[in-house]
Amino acid sequence: MAIGLISSPASPAVSPSAALAQMPDPGTAAKDPKVRAMAQAQQFEQVYLNTMLSQMFSTLPTEGAFHGGLGEETFRGFLVDEYAKTITRAGGVGIAKPVYDQLLRLQEGRAS
Repeated sequence: MAIGLISSPASPAVSPSAALAQMPDPGTAAKDPKVRAMAQAQQFEQVYLNTMLSQMFSTLPTEGAFHGGLGEETFRGFLVDEYAKTITRAGGVGIAKPVYDQLLRLQEGRAS
């Protein structure tokens, strides 16, 4: 019996800096400055969500009869990173658009 549920390997990022380092370079994503700015804004939102979710998950207990123990503690960073990616791909929490708008203003030389 083949199990084909996993379509891509788990990402090794467990911290915001690692998440940012693993993302594709927006400069190579497209030549259009607007497309690059949106990619950078989405990356910023993903790193923000990763940080926020990491803080939330750090308060959960990992010890006891119904908790994951060391395994849960070890793989929690992977889970948090995937949550951040999924939320960002689904439209995020509303951070990317204002960041995108500000990036465009800065590029045009009219930062407010």
